Amino acid sequence: MSNFANILYCYRSKGSVHSSNSLEGTMADYLAFPKSRELIAYFRGQEMSVEQWKNRKTDLVPYKNVPGALVDSIWASNSLTIEEKLESKILKVVKDYEGEGGTVYLTGHGIGGAYAVLVALRLLEAYEEAKDRPSAQINVKFAAISFGQPRLGNKRFVEYLNQKLTVYRVTNMDDYFPHFPNSNESELSEPMVHHDTEYWISDDCDCTNEGSNNDELQLYVCSQVKNGEENFECNLGTKGLNIRAHYGPYFGTTFRDCSKSGSKNKKFFP
Repeated sequence: MSNFANILYCYRSKGSVHSSNSLEGTMADYLAFPKSRELIAYFRGQEMSVEQWKNRKTDLVPYKNVPGALVDSIWASNSLTIEEKLESKILKVVKDYEGEGGTVYLTGHGIGGAYAVLVALRLLEAYEEAKDRPSAQINVKFAAISFGQPRLGNKRFVEYLNQKLTVYRVTNMDDYFPHFPNSNESELSEPMVHHDTEYWISDDCDCTNEGSNNDELQLYVCSQVKNGEENFECNLGTKGLNIRAHYGPYFGTTFRDCSKSGSKNKKFFP
């Protein structure tokens, strides 16, 4: 399977790129691979300092018609804008995969990770509506892979997301980005929480070891605890706010200097 971290910042267009547009703080692009019947849409993030996060006003708004589900208002608005611009193009490609099946992956880093997950969810919903049947009866699968992604919404939204979409949420060491928006901000109507499942790249953890990332770092699986509470054994349990960790390395790729880091091309996901 394609190395998503490498594609995010290190890929250079070679004719298979269909579009590239600056969309609401993220660069969105997508690649189609007809032989393997895969489509990969990727969303590059933008920098935000700790102070910018602290000064950012966070509001929660209802997510579509899901009772009790609330999402960050900025993520909700911008992901809808992005999805509307990409939907017809992506679903047109996906239509060619329907006979033998295929997979649509959306991947993103930082803020781009937030958009990747939400746009993937919206695309899946749109595809189900177009086919008038649930995803379990559709042979085109959707999944999202995010790197250093911030929180998206409240517990009810997370429950809906976990049931609906396969998401691999990758965090790195003591990266500060996943700590925001602050889940306990006083103006929030409900706390914001992360969705399952976290894959934490670190050199020390008491959770489940899933294999070596390189000679020093390990990849750990960090599931949420019961009742939607967040897991503080992994990234959220770190005290540092490390901006360098936000940029990697992720499986051998450092987003600020990917050409030097290169890609290990290791397969961690099915």
